[in-house]
Amino acid sequence: KSRLCVSPYMEHTYRQRYGAEGTVLYPARSSELADFTTPPERIKVSDNSFAVGFAGSLFTRDYVRQLKCLAEVLAEIGGQLVIYGPYNAESLARMGLNLPSVHAGGMHPSTDLVRQFRARMDALFLPMSFAPEDALAMSLNFPSKLTDYTAAGLPILVWGPKGSSAVRWAETEPSAAMVVTDPSPDALRACVEKLRNESELRWRLGRAALEVGRKYFGAAQAQEVFENCLKGG
Repeated sequence: KSRLCVSPYMEHTYRQRYGAEGTVLYPARSSELADFTTPPERIKVSDNSFAVGFAGSLFTRDYVRQLKCLAEVLAEIGGQLVIYGPYNAESLARMGLNLPSVHAGGMHPSTDLVRQFRARMDALFLPMSFAPEDALAMSLNFPSKLTDYTAAGLPILVWGPKGSSAVRWAETEPSAAMVVTDPSPDALRACVEKLRNESELRWRLGRAALEVGRKYFGAAQAQEVFENCLKGG
């Protein structure tokens, strides 16, 4: 009766493949998540240690490579990478992420995670795999971490190939994130340094993330889409 797709890119692909239309239902925020109106004041300051957060699973090898590259870039500028998820020092070490600039942030429910982001982080990192074997998954799936990332009101740095869903989404909303589509560490380094040095840029990106997040990932919008599908609308 209905086909719910997590992104417009999935809907388009499935419509071409199966000849049937679908409805886009983006990942949704918890209704209990605080609705902040401005970014955290701390990102206006450029003289503190630059901290970047990542939250989620590391289910492809290229995510690990990307995080390692980011950690090395941050180490050069005295920054740190905090990885939130089911990881501790030992599990990060097994993946080669036992670097001085890398810290395990632990597991947290969304409400606590967003508050931790705002209290500790200056930016948030969203990798999309460049590995050829991951290309289909990267093009169809949609990173649910954007629901919490945008709720925090922090600048978001997306690093991934042009055809990946997060890059295409960010190109649709260009004010909401910085995007790097070059897989080289030098390209990533240039964007990290720009974020580190420009407090006005951080504030502008954080404010836009809040606005765009409400537009796409609000609990009420998701509920409305889902109920319309149940009713056959």
